[in-house]
Amino acid sequence: MLVVDDDEEIHYLFRHCFSGDLDIHFASSGDEALSFVDRHRFPVVMLDLNMPGKSGMEILPALRRRSAPQKVIILTGHSSKQSAMEAVNLGAFRYIEKPFDFDRMRMLVEDGFEQFYKEWCPVTERISPHELARLGLTAREAEICRSVARGQSNTEIAATLGVSPRTVEKILEAIFSKLKINSRMMLAPKIAEMLSGL
Repeated sequence: MLVVDDDEEIHYLFRHCFSGDLDIHFASSGDEALSFVDRHRFPVVMLDLNMPGKSGMEILPALRRRSAPQKVIILTGHSSKQSAMEAVNLGAFRYIEKPFDFDRMRMLVEDGFEQFYKEWCPVTERISPHELARLGLTAREAEICRSVARGQSNTEIAATLGVSPRTVEKILEAIFSKLKINSRMMLAPKIAEMLSGL
């Protein structure tokens, strides 16, 4: 996830709220955000509308062009609610007003990842087992990656493969270690990022 906000306190709040759950990058300006997006794929981008230099509204179209499936969630003060609604009309996924409730923020982020995967899943389905093997994954690991991309739970994957859910957990741990990620949410974007670099 990418958080674009010039307020260091917001950076701290996101680190605290999602500690250990997500790989979070922070940008303090629009130009820095665009530089990040040129180098990485982010399923979810949290974007402040009011920043020095280029505003969130100015960089929103550029973010959308650079990484189409990503979900942009607007961070806004109460006085900018109308602008946030305009941003949603321009393609932002949702908006949330500051100061925000952590439970609502987590819900929006989870919704963003879920929607990203619904759109990204067909792309992941087209990635062949051979391409996944190029990332160092075994045939069984590649099969589980594709199942995760389809939104299947560990229990569903275990039933399909005829193994225990604990076995699926262990294989996922091995996959996460190989890909240097720590959550299912990062699996599809990480695979796409790594394949694009081969």
